Amino acid sequence: MLHFNLEFAVSVEATYHLNVRESLEPLLDMLAETPWWKVDLELQGFYVEFLEARYPEVLDKLRRLVRGGQVELMVTHYSDQIYLAYPEYDMEKSQELVREILERNGLERSRVFFTQENFFTPAAPKFVEKHGFEVALIDYSLI
Repeated sequence: MLHFNLEFAVSVEATYHLNVRESLEPLLDMLAETPWWKVDLELQGFYVEFLEARYPEVLDKLRRLVRGGQVELMVTHYSDQIYLAYPEYDMEKSQELVREILERNGLERSRVFFTQENFFTPAAPKFVEKHGFEVALIDYSLI
């Protein structure tokens, strides 16, 4: 699994562009050249939205790989937040935004639940079930 966090330097948009051009796009190009490789790729909904607005050609590459079954796209939330600090409403709104972004861009989300830094909360099982996730990647030392 490869985890891409567009907001690793929050509010520094120049780093967003570097993340796409120097990290994600070269990976997608490499995958397109090696169709026998498959990968699990975790992005936040915000990342997909950024691609839609600024890098539609990279989004097209991602879409082709997802549709071809070469990339399993894991999108658990809209933005990489420490979701433990936010109430249920915020997580539900995050899911709503993710659904809208993925539908608008013709992308299908995997059924894998993964959160940045592997945060876990006792509320997660209910959320996972409600939103159709079938697998939760968690660090058992956190339970």
